[in-house]
Amino acid sequence: MVNNNSVDDTQAIVERYANSHGNIRVIIESKQGLSHARNRGWPQAKGEYVAYIDDDARAHSDWTSRIVQAFENIKPEPDAVGGKIIPFASGPVPEWYPVDVEILSRGEKKRFLTDTELLYGFFGSNMIFKKAILEKIQGFSVQYGMRGDTVGVAEETEFFRRLSKHSPVLWYDPDIVVEHLISDNNFNFRFIFRRCYKNGKALAEIEKSRIMSSNYLKKVMAIFLFFFVRLDYKVKVIGLRGYLYIRMRLLGELLGYILNTKRLK
Repeated sequence: MVNNNSVDDTQAIVERYANSHGNIRVIIESKQGLSHARNRGWPQAKGEYVAYIDDDARAHSDWTSRIVQAFENIKPEPDAVGGKIIPFASGPVPEWYPVDVEILSRGEKKRFLTDTELLYGFFGSNMIFKKAILEKIQGFSVQYGMRGDTVGVAEETEFFRRLSKHSPVLWYDPDIVVEHLISDNNFNFRFIFRRCYKNGKALAEIEKSRIMSSNYLKKVMAIFLFFFVRLDYKVKVIGLRGYLYIRMRLLGELLGYILNTKRLK
């Protein structure tokens, strides 16, 4: 477990577990940021596989056994394995909130990811790699990802873009399940717009987007559809506030991408 400058009693708690469980080690990473913490952890790992889960998530009891089964039994042998993320709440969730947006899934069928899906890979709180792959790619870019309370995004997207150049084998199993806490921040329109804007901005940077490129034009067309066409959403929307929430997420990401696309020189 990597302690990345926690200011609460995290260190004391994990040390207590480490003292009573021989397979738990505690590592301190003073450089603030999710990517720094991940990059500190994987070189220290003694196993053949490195599994990532968030600090506000909980894995199903068969999580590790299903992961090992996938690596050992699937042919061709996967370089990485990922699964589904479903939400859980520690308190009341507003009635208008479209909880389905918290479900991160590539469907209910076990399968290899397609070439297009390789560009985005798996979801950060439920992704598992051969350690050799992390060594080959040299981990995560510290330019992206959360830094303490500072919102950062797209570290997984940037990682999988680099990984995709090596033609990896990625296996998805919807029965490898992690439950992720619904943050109260997600009920705040301003917070979620800012987060989605940053996600669009990061994607434009990662793709090195240029004005008049195909990806840029697709986003411009999406903006047109946003304002002039009623969109059919894949999640259940409850009431006007839920509808506006979904629109806010989409608009934030589109604007983040378009406004941060660089002009051709």
